[in-house]
Amino acid sequence: LFMTFSLGAIVLVLAYTQLEITNEMIMWLGFPLGFFASGYFSAHYGLAMAIAIFAVIAYGVFFIAAVILPETRGRELQAN
Repeated sequence: LFMTFSLGAIVLVLAYTQLEITNEMIMWLGFPLGFFASGYFSAHYGLAMAIAIFAVIAYGVFFIAAVILPETRGRELQAN
């Protein structure tokens, strides 16, 4: 079961990040991506706990990034 969720997440992350897809396709791919990403943890815990663990980790990474990354307000951003 863990391998199934891992494989599904890998495929969807690659599709989500590497293919040229429309905003509508991003929305529709987001649902199964969240399902498979949360499924990593459901091999041992229930689905509710898996979603909670995934959310805490994701928001924790977001918080750390917000604290350590430089403020870009008012700066001209350059695309590479």
